[in-house]
Amino acid sequence: MEKKIKLENAAVQVKEIATLSEEAVGITSYINQEAAGLTGIIKHRFDDFHVHEIDSNDTIVYLTNLTVPKTESSELPEKNRIELLSELISDSGFPAKFEEFLHSNAIKSISSPEIAEKDQRTLIHQKIRELFPNIDSKTDGNTINFTFKKKGKNERINWKALGGEYLHFTLFKENRDTMDAINIISKLAKTDTKSFTYPGTKDKRAITTQRVSVKGITAERLSGINEKLNNIRLGNFSYHPENLQLGDANGNHFTIAIRNVQVLDQAAIEKAIESLAKHGFINYFGMQRFGTRSIPTYHVGIAMLGEKWEKATELILAGDGEDDKEDIKLARKTFIEFKDAKKAAELMPRFCIAEKAILTSFSKQKGKLNHFQAIQAIQKNMRTMYVHAYQSYVWNHVASTRFEMFGLNVVKGDLVMDKTKVSTVDDNGKRSRRDVKVTVVEDPSKHSIYDVVLPLPGHSVLYPASMVKEYENIMKRDGFSPHEMARKINEINLPGDYRHFVSLPKNVSGKMVKYNDSNELKSLIESDLNKIQGDFERDPDGDSLAYIVEFSLGTSQYATMALREILKSETGAGYQAIKSQDQRKRNIEQVE
Repeated sequence: MEKKIKLENAAVQVKEIATLSEEAVGITSYINQEAAGLTGIIKHRFDDFHVHEIDSNDTIVYLTNLTVPKTESSELPEKNRIELLSELISDSGFPAKFEEFLHSNAIKSISSPEIAEKDQRTLIHQKIRELFPNIDSKTDGNTINFTFKKKGKNERINWKALGGEYLHFTLFKENRDTMDAINIISKLAKTDTKSFTYPGTKDKRAITTQRVSVKGITAERLSGINEKLNNIRLGNFSYHPENLQLGDANGNHFTIAIRNVQVLDQAAIEKAIESLAKHGFINYFGMQRFGTRSIPTYHVGIAMLGEKWEKATELILAGDGEDDKEDIKLARKTFIEFKDAKKAAELMPRFCIAEKAILTSFSKQKGKLNHFQAIQAIQKNMRTMYVHAYQSYVWNHVASTRFEMFGLNVVKGDLVMDKTKVSTVDDNGKRSRRDVKVTVVEDPSKHSIYDVVLPLPGHSVLYPASMVKEYENIMKRDGFSPHEMARKINEINLPGDYRHFVSLPKNVSGKMVKYNDSNELKSLIESDLNKIQGDFERDPDGDSLAYIVEFSLGTSQYATMALREILKSETGAGYQAIKSQDQRKRNIEQVE
């Protein structure tokens, strides 16, 4: 069910927006139906949401220091190496010039002043190889030309003595996408983004901390770019013989500030937190799984699974209609009214990745438009996102029905994961279905509800006997059958997977704090960087209340779905954005 929502406060004028409700994607039940909801706003600011990765050893990843590890084999600090090199070159301006060359992407090479003596030039060549193994030096007449070696090779560094050729470090970022942060770091470090690997991406609109590995870069070199970074810090450096890979993490630890709390009954809040810690939450796919546009991602998935390629491109290009920004409207009008796909592709903003890919494909085609070819032009992870969203949509509906039927009871015919089987992950960070084995429950007393899994529809999964009819009924409405999921086209040939029905968070806690609502720039949660710098202050006598909740979740579990058990309200971005906008309007009115 898609709804038009607006602010209830008549004094605040806000344009109505279309938003997807939780009910529309099957999110309808609460484990603790009785507990009172905690009214408040999620993600009023990006720094109300902190995410710390949990590594493969179940350790929460924090940024605790920015220093370079001290080892006997560590190279000299860059400043000292530049000084040693400059002793051989009689030019007072050379040290600053050489340092700028090391850190500026715009400068590809520099030359020394004229050095007439060949022996002196030979000494400089030897010294550059010793001090800067990633720099090439070549004689050109009586001068020496310095350039970076291809791919920044550091052949002369004793990686084995350091601990390995892979540098692992903690990436701390504020309100930035993981890939965006890596792009910035790679440019400043003068290396390829492909050199960096990490267990998974983290939210953009949040403060996040995660481990990253990079090959052939020293801690000293990475540490040196910290002062050039905005809203990013690198630290906790260590060397290892192997890199980090997708899936090398066991989940995330969340610290979340819920602002403008209206329920003041401390006992009710504590009861809700206790219930979350004791019973957990239904492991729904959260609202972000279904996109932020007026047309949900699973609608596109339905069209793709039905091989209705023209319908799929129409849905993607439809965007948000009149609610879109002017540049997107102009791009769409250029294509629909003037049939100019090339110009439309040029006008479409870069962040509209799928739309731009489709229009670019259309612009290269001759004759009748090939909509399948246009869909194939979209990058693979985004193409599969649409059909995975439909699987998630079905799973959510089945999970709600299962809870209504059986609650938290394990019943005969349920499916449980074979815990003895070690699973791997695929290119999207998902567990490989081929490595997963499930067992049909014969004796419910031998299992916990936290063992029970429900399948995502596919051609190679087993459906629980008690719920198979529900799968059939839901998918029949969209023209599909859970028993006929095989397709000839790879992206829509879904084998399926299994997902735990109920999740039990760890490390659950909560506390009430005061703050001044009128101070929009004040953070409520002390970040790792705040702790290092010692610059965090809270308003102990503020006029508003916020509730700060913490918990740890496993991989592919949604923090917003855990918060539902406390909030008892919609968690979708549209609803929360309206509440935030309302609050900001009230703050302005109070100041005036």
